[in-house]
Amino acid sequence: MPLPSSGTISMSQVNVEPGLSSTALISLNDADVRTLFQKASGTISLSDGYGKANAYLVQVLVVSGGGGGRNRHGGGGGGGTVAWSNVSVTPGTGYSVVVGAGGAAGSGFNGFGTNGGNSSVFGLSTSGGGVCGANGGSGGGASAFDTPGSGISGQGHDGGPDGSGICCSGGGDGKGGAGFAVAGNNGGAGGSGGQFGGEFNLGGGIDYYAAGGGGGSFNASGGAAVHGGGKGGDSNVSALNGVANTGGGGGGDGGDSDPPGVGQSGAGGSGIVVVRYPGSQRATGGSVGSKDGSTLHIFTSSATYTA
Repeated sequence: MPLPSSGTISMSQVNVEPGLSSTALISLNDADVRTLFQKASGTISLSDGYGKANAYLVQVLVVSGGGGGRNRHGGGGGGGTVAWSNVSVTPGTGYSVVVGAGGAAGSGFNGFGTNGGNSSVFGLSTSGGGVCGANGGSGGGASAFDTPGSGISGQGHDGGPDGSGICCSGGGDGKGGAGFAVAGNNGGAGGSGGQFGGEFNLGGGIDYYAAGGGGGSFNASGGAAVHGGGKGGDSNVSALNGVANTGGGGGGDGGDSDPPGVGQSGAGGSGIVVVRYPGSQRATGGSVGSKDGSTLHIFTSSATYTA
């Protein structure tokens, strides 16, 4: 339980909070005490321990990998799903971090891509972006033959069908771009995904996550790349992959007569896990940085977060 928020704090209480014996010999300068009191250096006193507890809260963002696009006028892959929460962590504990890979691009004539990989940490898990009505964070663009899907930010929904009437991508934040009925033979743009403010805005243009991939065209323009989703292909230009570590879906292929075994669709972008807490560094794992008075641990591949 937390140390008292006022009045007297005994050294036996200080011992017990980080899991030591109540009679252990310690001083306020010991590493365990400074960690508990959140005083990495400088003068320290018992009053610095008011209300402190062994466990502390972190904010966490979990983004799964995006789905791969489909070949031959195919729809774009759905963006990965997104989850974020406040979680209590215990010092001395290692927590497994899983970062989902992007789904593979479609292989062969009319081939579907594969779903993105799941991401997880602290028991919080997100399902990989879909390619055929499976989970997805944002709508992948429809192929040139139909309209795309729509959905709720961070939720999995069906995307629009491809030229064969088969669903092509996950749904999510906003609506993917217009399909054949609105934009001639152009592929639809993917959904934009979810935008985050200061707490998870990593800079470098990465402030959106889980955008859908653009749809493939029919002898026209491929669907646009929006906020990390891959641009859809046309008859002459291959689709693009979703951007790595954004969970963007891969673009759909726009080729008209691909020979078997040749694919021009894009792969999904890999996911990302970000752990954030106020103050100086209190953990290891990932790429560690600071922003707006907080410490961030950025995981672009699977690893361990040790509080």
